[in-house]
Amino acid sequence: MLWADLLDALGHEVSSSLRGRAGSHSETLAFCWLAAGDVTDLIVAGAHLLPPRSLIDLCTMTTAAGVRTWLLYDIETCDEREEAEVNLALTTVPLDRFLEVRQECGEAGQTGTASSFPVVPDVHFLGFLDAVGQVLSADDAEVAAQTFRTGRETMKARLAAACDVDENDLAMHLHEITAHTNDLNELTALVKGAQTGAFACGWHARVDVRKWAQRGMVAGLSLHLDEADWEKLSHQHRPHEGATCVLSTLGFSVDALPGVRAADVADDGSTVVKNCEAVEVPPPARHLLVAQHIFRALAGAETDRFLV
Repeated sequence: MLWADLLDALGHEVSSSLRGRAGSHSETLAFCWLAAGDVTDLIVAGAHLLPPRSLIDLCTMTTAAGVRTWLLYDIETCDEREEAEVNLALTTVPLDRFLEVRQECGEAGQTGTASSFPVVPDVHFLGFLDAVGQVLSADDAEVAAQTFRTGRETMKARLAAACDVDENDLAMHLHEITAHTNDLNELTALVKGAQTGAFACGWHARVDVRKWAQRGMVAGLSLHLDEADWEKLSHQHRPHEGATCVLSTLGFSVDALPGVRAADVADDGSTVVKNCEAVEVPPPARHLLVAQHIFRALAGAETDRFLV
């Protein structure tokens, strides 16, 4: 769990149908993301719960990646863990000094460069403008408010121009409004604005901004996959997983996927019927649908639902 927690703290998730294999490589994945990122400080809450071996492994990894590690203890350590700390040559820092250092780092990060987007509070979208006005400087508040207004007006215009809107349409609008940025604070302001615009049109959209940031990037890739991306989907462990990815990329919603029938998918995987019309499947993805046809035949499927 140590390496899974570290990956989670870095904003990454390990997901695989081969769960054991993903777990066994989580330490390597954690090191790769730690070394490739711009992390300078790692804070470990409840460090007194770490077994001595995990403590040594963690500090060895972070040191190799050039990361300073802060271990926060609720109680004093003893026995083997204390011996591990001595061998690691840890430096003890009083809590008040630690907080001073973190405050200095936070202030330095907020001043930053003139082009950086201000740090905005993650509050309910209906109270966003009031919150930024209370906690940000006038200049930063105006930047955040302008971005908020952009998201709000864009979403209102999109929904007003559409005849029938469902949740999938709303999600796609939100993706297109936020696709140009990977700055979490700018993304937050845009999402809050888009939520407010949707609310004015009768939609109460609840969005986890951090999860949306991760899924938004994935959604961006799924709309324009190249051959290398399709090749990655070919590594799915089971045929129906690959077929599900293809159908999702073609725009089938989660609710619509169970309704896809085997007869809707061409035997050679070249087309799929969607909303009573044949949709062409990109050539690099067709073999994934063919594999599911073959898998259904081998398994003796007793239903005409394609993914079963």
